[in-house]
Amino acid sequence: MKSFCSSLFCHLFFILTSLVSFSQNEIFFVDNFEEIELKEHLFHATKKDCSLNEVSKQKFAKTPKDFKFQKELKDTTWFKFTLTNKSNSIKHITFTIGYILFENYALYKTEKTGLSTVFKITKNHGSKHKNFFMAPNETSTFYLKTNHQNNNFHFNPKVSDESYFVDKQNKENLINTLFYGGIIFIFIFNVIL
Repeated sequence: MKSFCSSLFCHLFFILTSLVSFSQNEIFFVDNFEEIELKEHLFHATKKDCSLNEVSKQKFAKTPKDFKFQKELKDTTWFKFTLTNKSNSIKHITFTIGYILFENYALYKTEKTGLSTVFKITKNHGSKHKNFFMAPNETSTFYLKTNHQNNNFHFNPKVSDESYFVDKQNKENLINTLFYGGIIFIFIFNVIL
């Protein structure tokens, strides 16, 4: 019985870790990667309003579960996370920040020459999601800069496989189309009768 339980535990462990693996401050992608919520893997800068040149030298602390995002994000706040592509293929990644309109936010990636801009959005211009890619066996540290003045937001940064994200968006759009189309149909049907 003891060997059966340990064998079962090992099999479950390998099945569950085959999609995505986590370490303390690194997220690993493997072949079957779909989507990861980053909120619990973020590190936040202990100093507010540091410049782009200073951010990589700043101290970062693990973001606690009771982190007050609505209060903290009123000032410019920096977050850090590390992604590693453990697969042997290029991963096309979609980054989303949640159902919010930030005053500005930007994602930077470490390069040999310093930080490079993955994307930058100011004054609510641009999309809530952006695509980038990671080469096979690449490890990169990303810095997310946010600033938000509105109290009504849902901060939920995620990284998704690009094809998974597109499929998910298409399903959501189909459901919305059927729902609102049904409401319009019922309205027109009631007006005619």
